[in-house]
Formats: sequence, C-alpha cells, structure tokens
Amino acid sequence: MEVRPGYEQAEVGVIPQEWAVASLSLFADVKTGPFGTAPHESDYVNDGTPIITVEHLGERGVVHENLPYVSDADWNRLRAYLLQPGDIVFSRVGSVDRNALIRDVEGGWLFSGRLLRVRTRKGNVYPPYLSFYFHSEPFKHRVRAVAVGQTMASLNTQILKGLLVVLPPFPEQRAIAMALSDVDALLGGLDQVIAKKRDLKQAAMQQLLTGKGRLPGFHREWELRKFSDLLTFERPDRYLIKSTDYEGGGDTPVLTANKSFILGHTNEKFGICESLPVIIFDDFTTDSKYVDFPFKVKSSAIKILRSRRPEVNLRFVAERMRLVSFPGGEHKRYYISEYQHIELPTPSPEEQCAIAAVLSDMDAELNVLDARRDKVRDLKQAMMQDLLTGKTRLIPARGANA
Repeated sequence: MEVRPGYEQAEVGVIPQEWAVASLSLFADVKTGPFGTAPHESDYVNDGTPIITVEHLGERGVVHENLPYVSDADWNRLRAYLLQPGDIVFSRVGSVDRNALIRDVEGGWLFSGRLLRVRTRKGNVYPPYLSFYFHSEPFKHRVRAVAVGQTMASLNTQILKGLLVVLPPFPEQRAIAMALSDVDALLGGLDQVIAKKRDLKQAAMQQLLTGKGRLPGFHREWELRKFSDLLTFERPDRYLIKSTDYEGGGDTPVLTANKSFILGHTNEKFGICESLPVIIFDDFTTDSKYVDFPFKVKSSAIKILRSRRPEVNLRFVAERMRLVSFPGGEHKRYYISEYQHIELPTPSPEEQCAIAAVLSDMDAELNVLDARRDKVRDLKQAMMQDLLTGKTRLIPARGANA
C-alpha cells in the first residue's frame, strides 16, 4: 500500500512522520489494585471515601452511581491505591478494554483490586489524549488480543505496559483531546436532556394513566376493566423465526419483549406479523412492547396482544401495562393464568385516545433526541478514527506551508 507524503508505516498503522510510537512502560507506571487487603462488601460504609470498581468505568469517565464507600481507617490502610487527576483506570478482568480517566472530582478516591491504574510520569504525554486513545477501537482490539485466560480475559501490569501507543507532539495531543472533549460535552448535555424528558414522561404516566391527573375536558368516572376485557391474545407460532441467522442483516426485525427489543433482522418472507398494531408480551417475565411495524419473534413464550374492540386504544393499554407491578419470580407462563385477570381503572375511549396522544408526542420528542445523540456518537467515532491516526491534523505538520 502506498503511503502518502509526510506519513510512514508504523507497527500500529500509518501515522504522520512527526508522531512517535512507544510502549506504555516508557512513559507511565501501571499498578494493580489491592488484592489480599482489598475491602469486601461487608466493609463498606454509608459515608466515607468512594472506591471505583469495574462497573463505574464509563465511556466518558467514571460513573458516579452506586459507588461503594470505605471508612477512614480503610482509606488510611489503602493509601497506596489513591487516585490522582489524570490517572486512567483499566478493567483487569472480564471487559479488559474498559477504562476511564480520573478527573479532579475523583482525586483522592480509591480503586479496587479488579482494576489497574495507569499514571504518566513524563510531561510530554497529555492524560486526556491518552484516555481517548485507549478508547479507540484499534487500541481496544489490541488489548483484547493480548489478554490472557481461557474462561475470562485478564490483564496484568506487564501486558498493559507492553502495549504500543501513538504519541503526537504534546500541543497536538492537547488539540485532539480538546476537540473530542467538546463532543463528549455535547453528548453529556444530550444525556441530561434525555434523562429529564424521560423523568417527565414517567411522571406524566403516573398521573394520566392512573387518573390522578386528568386532561382538560374529561370528568367521567373510570371503570374497572380486566386486561382480558380490553385485549385478545394469540400464540406466536406462525411468527417464529425459523433460521438462527438473523444477526447479519435482513428486512424484517426479530423482536423480544425485554430491553433488547430488536434482536436482529431476517430475510425470511413468511410468517411475518403484519396485522398491526400489537403488544408483544413475554409470558415468563411479563415484559411488554408496543409494536406498529411488521416483525417476527424468536421465542414461543411471546403472546401477541390486540385490542378486543375498536374503541380500545392499544397504545393506552400498552402504556398502562408498564405501570403494573406484577409479583412474578416463578418460571411459568403468566398471561392466561394470572395476568389477564388483573383489573385496572379504565377511562372512556375518548380519554384513552387523548392520553395516548400526549404520551406518543413525548415519545416522539425522545426519539428525536435519541437519534440526535446517535448521530453525535457516530460523529465522535469518525473524529477519533481521523484524529488519532493523523488522517486529519488539527495542527499543521512542520514545513507544510513552507
């Protein structure tokens, strides 16, 4: 492959000639978290110093949810495992390509025995750049390739220190990190807006779907109705996927009722559910999803639910089902035996439609925001690919304008 002027073929790919490639050991120290001295869950306290574990390693930094805390005595005993701003912590086992940059707010926290700490020791390496480089797909691929272990991938200090890193000149490291940080800030802002909108929708559901809050113009009393009064059910047999090859692409979605929802797509042209809309209901978990597009399903545990009468608004019923707290737990089919007999206060058809319209509008707004966030994520991936390989330069190469 011909290399364009100003670039060279390095061990990790084509990079600008001004850039260097170095093993991590040349500019950083790597330390394993505490083993025998590590605190256990029984040692955690309600107020103390946070200790970061694998679950807190997010794509854009440390996740501050469900943090365990250790006492002052444990903090003093584990002072060798304190974190500083600019450190980067890696997962040592399992998802070995997960890592996060330590920011000012996390300085003085501890890291667990399932993590490795990377700390730069030279002033010519900018930690935020290093963190973005560690999140690039080529680097994560190299990490996974060198991890050891047959049942669970794992890293150690020697493996991590031996990995190669591409290092632009320091000013260019800063420029790259600042550009990608701006995109992260945009993603963080979108995440906050989406979370707020989801909270608002949840509050609206709690009010409107239970009758605690009424839309203007509706005053008629609600009547108790069983799900079986509102819905009919159908077994999924004729909509079941025949081939297990549905992850490589196709025209028709293959669905599940749980959080995954769309498992893949199939090219099968038969047995497609096209009488819509419907609710797909998992007979074991009681998870459900409203569906208004053609589909097939994977599991025979799915029930296909439809409106029993034209005046029943299926969107309203689907939203109302999401508020049902059902005491499952046993591995058995629930819809026919128990779930369909649940009673719930039900408004008039007109109020059902009005409530469904309000919630549908909120969903549409969330979908727009989700799509925008997906586009920004794609933009970030494209920027990382270009900036971290030198394909796009934020600082001109020396002599470029000579």
